[in-house]
Amino acid sequence: MTQLITKWVFEPSHCKIGFSVTHFGITETEGHFTKFGGTVDTETDDFSDARVTIIVDVSSLDTLDKQRDGHLLSSDFFYAEKYQT
Repeated sequence: MTQLITKWVFEPSHCKIGFSVTHFGITETEGHFTKFGGTVDTETDDFSDARVTIIVDVSSLDTLDKQRDGHLLSSDFFYAEKYQT
């Protein structure tokens, strides 16, 4: 008997992929990615076998500071030129 796989798809209008970093214990910097996709696949109601796939377009990074975004996309951090997702 074949088990039915249930698949959920991340909808950007209902999801957010972001981060928050405390800088020197004084201030917090937040950022997010505007282009991403993903799925959750499961055959059970309790998600015990869930498989999650998320793909993020690194170049869609936005911290509301273009200079910081450029540095984060450099080889010092994400190395977006080499690792696009």
